[in-house]
Amino acid sequence: MTETLTTYARLNVPASTIEEVVKTLTDELEQLKEMRDEAKRWMEETEAAEQRANDLAALAELARTRLAAADAPHRVPVTVTCRVLGLARQPYYRWLASPVTDAELTEAYRAGALFDAHRDDPEFGHRFLLDEARAAGEAMAERTAWRICRDNRWWSVAMCRFGVSGWVSVTACQVDALSLVGC
Repeated sequence: MTETLTTYARLNVPASTIEEVVKTLTDELEQLKEMRDEAKRWMEETEAAEQRANDLAALAELARTRLAAADAPHRVPVTVTCRVLGLARQPYYRWLASPVTDAELTEAYRAGALFDAHRDDPEFGHRFLLDEARAAGEAMAERTAWRICRDNRWWSVAMCRFGVSGWVSVTACQVDALSLVGC
């Protein structure tokens, strides 16, 4: 940045122009810092969500294999296990027969395709992510893509200026609407 200023000074560029350049570069630097901090927060949230999912899976595995299973080393009655976990027996037996439903598996694949597209291009809104997921072979409705993006908090990193409040981050579902207003 100092080399740029020195170059402008040698070329007899007015001081006001140099100040404008410095201000522009400073603003861009601040925006980049904010975007980096936001990406860091997203990564932390993602890691926390993965940890919660792993904990839940471990609890489910514990219930299935060690507490109420027929071949468990210390068998605990199903009634007691369900009472401790806050479950009714019928859903437990239904889950024991099929731990992951087809709908959950399909949604997981769709979420994976959307996340891959979001990781590659974080400025895309849910409609563009949907196109990328369809290209990857995961067909779904637009509303489904929007819901998955909303539930997982995969927002676009697009920025838009709103009056006196300055730059504001907008969500993935607002990107297309903002293109109509000219932001």
